[in-house]
Amino acid sequence: MSIPDRQNGSHFPLKDWERKNSAAYDWAREQGRPDGIRLTSFQQMFNLVGLSPAIFRGKSCIDLGCGTGEFSNFWERIGGEKYYGVDIYQPSIVEAQSRHSFGAFEYRNILSTPLRPDDKYDLVMMAGMF
Repeated sequence: MSIPDRQNGSHFPLKDWERKNSAAYDWAREQGRPDGIRLTSFQQMFNLVGLSPAIFRGKSCIDLGCGTGEFSNFWERIGGEKYYGVDIYQPSIVEAQSRHSFGAFEYRNILSTPLRPDDKYDLVMMAGMF
């Protein structure tokens, strides 16, 4: 099994650890979503730091460096209420807006256009930025 590499259109094989937590992956496949592996990886990330996704039901999230918005799928699946994805790379935001109906996405450099002081979120996500 392999998943597409968005950078060059080729495929790369799934690693064994990416297959182990199959509940999220199976759910995504049943929903017809090709991004099941991303959902699984986000679940593993939450497990790694000892967080239960259940505590985020009904909560809000800002995803800094959201890329093409894969985390919005996970946030929706765990019952998150509000998702706001921000990225400095406009083509990623355009793709995120076309691929995901849940959440809002904005092309923005938060260093030159910071968030307003009244913008409050329950979770600030920054994964894979460096």
